[in-house]
Amino acid sequence: MFILMAACSLGTSSSASPSATPLVLSSGPFTLTINSPADLSVVNQSQVDLRGKVSSAAVLTVNDNTYLLEKGTFSEPIQLQEGINAVQIVASDMDGNEVDIILSITYQP
Repeated sequence: MFILMAACSLGTSSSASPSATPLVLSSGPFTLTINSPADLSVVNQSQVDLRGKVSSAAVLTVNDNTYLLEKGTFSEPIQLQEGINAVQIVASDMDGNEVDIILSITYQP
């Protein structure tokens, strides 16, 4: 279970916009913040960076890729296919608190 604390903007842009409102997901004391890319982004590059922050050490899974994160900010690459991409993000801390979300990112070369 997660609690959505802030929604990202629903506009589109030619790249992942740093001015979009961060997406904050919370489960118990664990929080995942996604700064970019924004949900419903339209990008013109086949790879974008997932940028955000975790409130404690965590395991982050983005589609089929798993990353071990320390508390703080992170940046991990996301490879996109042409068209609409569903990017599933699951993060859990060492106490078992878990949040998940699916972002829709469109790649138009």
